[in-house]
Amino acid sequence: MTVSSCRRRLLEHSLFAGLLAMLPPAASRAHCLSRQFTEPDALPALTKPFVLVTHASSEYDSRMATKSGLDALVHHARIVRMPVIYLADDSPLDGYFARDCAPTAWVFSEGGELSFRVGANHVLLAGGHLELCLNRTIHGLLDQWGRLPPRDRRLTLVADAIYANAREIDGEAPYARDIARFLDIVASARPGGEHWRKLTLLEAMAIIRDDAQRSEFLASVVPAGPRAMPAGWQIKLRWDDVRERILRPARGPVQATLTYEIIDSMFER
Repeated sequence: MTVSSCRRRLLEHSLFAGLLAMLPPAASRAHCLSRQFTEPDALPALTKPFVLVTHASSEYDSRMATKSGLDALVHHARIVRMPVIYLADDSPLDGYFARDCAPTAWVFSEGGELSFRVGANHVLLAGGHLELCLNRTIHGLLDQWGRLPPRDRRLTLVADAIYANAREIDGEAPYARDIARFLDIVASARPGGEHWRKLTLLEAMAIIRDDAQRSEFLASVVPAGPRAMPAGWQIKLRWDDVRERILRPARGPVQATLTYEIIDSMFER
């Protein structure tokens, strides 16, 4: 994804957000009146690609920056008949802002942890925090896959549907000041301090204009250390549809590859 395409996508989202702002509060927020949590052992077998959404709530993404991206992702999943799982905690239901209130299942998850088995080779991820609860969701998937027979696996991070607080960014990084300034702008006049300071992964990618710096940033936000996968796995990052880099080579012969695929949005997919 080029810088210009990032900006174009952000313009589309700004227009969408502007339309939302014109709606009455009840219409622009969640409209789900109830939810029924599914017990983990009652879930359908997750052996084919599916969407996994962690805590898509204004409790954490208070400006609902990821709402339009999430809605586009879930709409796509409906079209291709892909299961959709919402992980939710005990925060108020009216904060959950997905337009689609009837996923395949709502599953309780206090901190992004997984309580069910995943046999699929490909999972599409949305929600956040990228550094906290979503990171825990990713590790839950990797822990399961690492205990199964080696097989190539893929995690797709949908950038406009993922929110982050940027606290893990090195303050000395060339783009750190730009991201901090962006967060100051979106948090302006809002109460709550850090609670409000969120940006989407897509916004972060658009702020980081240098390709090499963007590559380093993306490599820093996905787990690739010793805990991630067993020694025989190589870990690869793919972004902008064509760019790739090896984050961690396998120790010894390659038994399988874990690919992190970063895509900007599902709007045009």
